Amino acid sequence: MDDDTSSLFDKHIKEYDMRLRHIDELLQRAHAKTAPYKEHEAAVELARLQKERDRYANWVNEQRIRPLGNWRQEEIEKAGPMGIWDAVAQQLERLVERLER
Repeated sequence: MDDDTSSLFDKHIKEYDMRLRHIDELLQRAHAKTAPYKEHEAAVELARLQKERDRYANWVNEQRIRPLGNWRQEEIEKAGPMGIWDAVAQQLERLVERLER
């Protein structure tokens, strides 16, 4: 495997981790606001978003332990998961904004 592919792999994993940290921060803020409202609509939405976060965090962990030699160049170059991270983060941002008003 060449250095460019290894570097690109590392870059993508770092981006995934950075987005995961952002989502975790949003989740923490949202949990703080919804704690008193266990049955509230926002708490239900937050639980759904937490499951989405966990699903994609597992995917990142699987990619991290996957041997670099198994990566195909097109998998590394496509940004599909980034779109998913963005969608989850946007939903969390809207929820946090709504709760912090």
